[in-house]
Amino acid sequence: MKTVSKVKEARRLLKKPQVQKFDGSLHTQKFWCYCCGLEVEKNVTDGNMMVLFAGLIEHMATPEHRKNTHTFWWQNKAEQKLKDKFLFSKEEVDRFKAEVQTALGSFVEEEEDFIKQEAECIRLQEKQRQEILMSLSEVCLYPT
Repeated sequence: MKTVSKVKEARRLLKKPQVQKFDGSLHTQKFWCYCCGLEVEKNVTDGNMMVLFAGLIEHMATPEHRKNTHTFWWQNKAEQKLKDKFLFSKEEVDRFKAEVQTALGSFVEEEEDFIKQEAECIRLQEKQRQEILMSLSEVCLYPT
């Protein structure tokens, strides 16, 4: 079942959240919550970076989702042992948010290092271009 695999992936990311550069195709991914009968954002983004499955995790920790899950399980006579897999506790979400802060810090640091490396590469290329221009201008001005 597709839904179960998505929830398993979200549970796996509770302890080690994944932060990525913003990707419009991933940002627009939605998750259909059968218990609530609505679409929720699967990921959370600020436009520069995104936390995978954070939207799903936050949704599944809401009191509304908990209530709707109980109703859904009752109406559909679903397997009781699976119900808890579709619920996230406040404590789990709080731990997830703390881990996200750490992951965001690491991500920002890596991005800053990458930008510094790219800037250094651009400076070196510009220096080489200037040296070539200088040598060409010397040849043109002072032919031998």
